[in-house]
Amino acid sequence: NEKLSQKKSTAFIEKLRLCIEDIESNIMQLKEKQSKIYEELNLKEQKLTDIVNGYEKKFEQWSNKVFKVPKVNINNNKDEFKLPEEVKDFEDYIMLTGGHQGGWDDIDHNIFLKLRKQFKNNEELIKKAEEEIATQSREDIIQHIQWFHEYSKLKERKRKAICMWKIMKQHNRESALAKNDDEPTEEEKKRVQREMLFKKEREKRFAVLEQWKKEKGNQKLEEEHNKKEVPLNDKEEQRKIQLKLQVEEYKKHKAALKLANQKKVHRKVLSLEQKEKILERNEKLISFKREKQLARKYELEEKEKRLEKLKEKVAVNVSRDPARLYELTEVLKCRRESDSQNKVSSAIPDVRLLPKKAVPLWRKTSN
Repeated sequence: NEKLSQKKSTAFIEKLRLCIEDIESNIMQLKEKQSKIYEELNLKEQKLTDIVNGYEKKFEQWSNKVFKVPKVNINNNKDEFKLPEEVKDFEDYIMLTGGHQGGWDDIDHNIFLKLRKQFKNNEELIKKAEEEIATQSREDIIQHIQWFHEYSKLKERKRKAICMWKIMKQHNRESALAKNDDEPTEEEKKRVQREMLFKKEREKRFAVLEQWKKEKGNQKLEEEHNKKEVPLNDKEEQRKIQLKLQVEEYKKHKAALKLANQKKVHRKVLSLEQKEKILERNEKLISFKREKQLARKYELEEKEKRLEKLKEKVAVNVSRDPARLYELTEVLKCRRESDSQNKVSSAIPDVRLLPKKAVPLWRKTSN
């Protein structure tokens, strides 16, 4: 019996140990999962706070009243002071895409600019940016690169347009001054010289303007040509986009499988400290179980000893007499004696002593 109980206890302890290890591994997995979720939520919260702060600044700027500075020289020609379309396109692009940093904060955008100076290749830039900028994902970095490319392009167009606008403005102003210039006859030579200079400058400016107009015309023609070619190359572009999406999905799936395998390996491989803790806990459980079993055994032995002592005290030593079963008990003997006495005392009573029936009233009255 003791051997069977020991075997059962060891099997139970082994099952208990396995159950505890399983519970601990599940707890560790849950902690890792929750910590990753917490980090992702923190990153999302930081992005959202940055976006909200940017919009708050914009709202504050919009709420402030803009006081117009009075113009000294009033000119009825409004086209002269109208800014080019390139400037408007640039400003609209900035407003729609989150300012001069594309919705990123100062730190991330400055790091991006430094890396862009170092790496001219986009793939190298994306890899390095993923390592340096922890708050942005790969897709965000790719979108920021595309945004910055368009931003630089529009900014250069704006710069050229402003330069040409300044030249045209100066040219118009000088032409107006030349028309309204009524100098005295004494300074005709100076006026002629000035006019010659003006003519030369005008010729230069006209040449620059003509060049700019040609470039702008060529640019418009290229854009129209590209718009016409878009429907022809639409299918090819869609096919390329689909292939690109398939490749990205395959990469994501491969990365997810890699992470899952790493997690499995991490789950299987426990650290030495955790193993030592588990072994210590198991040893404590085994010793506690053994002590409990010994205490239980000691209690049973003590109980058996007490019962044996009580049996010795209450033990009855009587010889067996089977004939005693057929003898009358003392109680039955007493009962029979009382019955016989009652029979003797109960004699037949005298007839004269028997009670009679009563006479009814109507008979007594009739007599």
